Amino acid sequence: MDCLLTGQKPMTDGRGNLHVVQTVFAMHQSAKSGEVVKIDEISLDGDYDLSPHPVHDADDVSVLH
Repeated sequence: MDCLLTGQKPMTDGRGNLHVVQTVFAMHQSAKSGEVVKIDEISLDGDYDLSPHPVHDADDVSVLH
């Protein structure tokens, strides 16, 4: 609201926030596929499966193999 009243630029803006979202989507897709995913490969209008990975117990070492 202050930025609207004073005309100052906000600390965070939409373009910067979109870049953060693209980065998070790329990280998620990379972790899911095991491949490198470049940020410019992430479309802002894509349909992404962001469902969480299975949660394992802290003492479950099977995920390490």
